[in-house]
Amino acid sequence: MGDLYDYNYHKTKKLLQERFRHKGLVYEVYRSAVEFIHHNLEEKYDDPLDHLTTHVQLRELFKGDEQKLAATLNDLVQYWKIERSEERIQVGFEVLETIGDLCEYIEKRVKC
Repeated sequence: MGDLYDYNYHKTKKLLQERFRHKGLVYEVYRSAVEFIHHNLEEKYDDPLDHLTTHVQLRELFKGDEQKLAATLNDLVQYWKIERSEERIQVGFEVLETIGDLCEYIEKRVKC
């Protein structure tokens, strides 16, 4: 059987690529993190950038649900085409405390 097509993931990916690629790596990493975090949240915001700053605690945002953090990380790994061996690293709220930590984690792997 084929892979399940995630329409919302592809819609988010297309939006990010069209609007933010020209703004630089740091901004695109932040913006992609915000979009995929928002995609995996139960509570939705009209403008996620107003609420999801780099200082926001991921544990509180995901209400302690490590599966939502893992889903967000998986979306970002897929979006940035990070090698899957990197994805196998077990990363939880202890390592990725804030949105800023998540952005740094992704940015380091993109630059490699």
